[in-house]
Amino acid sequence: MGSFDIDTFLGGGACAKIYRATSSISGRKTVIKIFDEHFSSNPFYSMIMLSEVGQASRATSPHVANVLEAGFYKGKLYMAMDLVEGETLWDFIQRYRRLKAYDVLDYAIDIASGLEWMEQELGHLHKDIKPSNIMISKGRAILIDLDFDTLKISGSDENMIWGTPEYLAPELLRQTHKPTRRSDMYALGCTLYHALTGQPPFWHLRSKETTPQQVAGFHVTGELKAPSLLVPGLPKRAEHALLSCLARRPAQRPATYAELIEKFREAQNDCMVMEI
Repeated sequence: MGSFDIDTFLGGGACAKIYRATSSISGRKTVIKIFDEHFSSNPFYSMIMLSEVGQASRATSPHVANVLEAGFYKGKLYMAMDLVEGETLWDFIQRYRRLKAYDVLDYAIDIASGLEWMEQELGHLHKDIKPSNIMISKGRAILIDLDFDTLKISGSDENMIWGTPEYLAPELLRQTHKPTRRSDMYALGCTLYHALTGQPPFWHLRSKETTPQQVAGFHVTGELKAPSLLVPGLPKRAEHALLSCLARRPAQRPATYAELIEKFREAQNDCMVMEI
């Protein structure tokens, strides 16, 4: 495929297929994301993707996967990123069910730092933070998948809601509300809740018949089970830091990532003392 040799099919999302590849020029190990015809043929999505990748390829962060290039190959839009060796946070949750609070807060600081960098350096939001979009590599959390690999919940092509229901900020269900820093914070809070407790927020409200629309709706109307009920001995500051991300009203969440990171650091000190 152009200057990349496709090695292995890694999986597919709602709008793209992902492959492991090698640069035929440099030998660099990469991940190639090839978008389906719906996205590739839409000039709006193509323009945004090419613009954002152009920005991202000019800067780097230790907590965000390096974006290399984007373009078209045989009429399909693609994006190339550095391959991050390691496992996803989702893999960790599946293996250990729930992670130690100190480690979760460590990853939280990494991801919040990555999100802050994306906003300051690229003017960009992630918009789909979830355990499968976070790689753990040599003890460090790294954000991957910086684009549109999200689940369409409802709406037409012109007026749709994008996101992963378990991690979707409640305000995004109102189609007049666009993603913001605080909606990314909410998704981060949902992700941390899942890693810490072993279950996504509002899991206790679900049944086998629950639909994705209903899961998303729980963020608007559901009563959240306090993390300390699922993690006995969880320090108060750790619970407060997590719940600050999950405030239903955006204005009640931290104003900046710097503020959020400070909360995480203070909470981590308590977890280290209590060995939770």
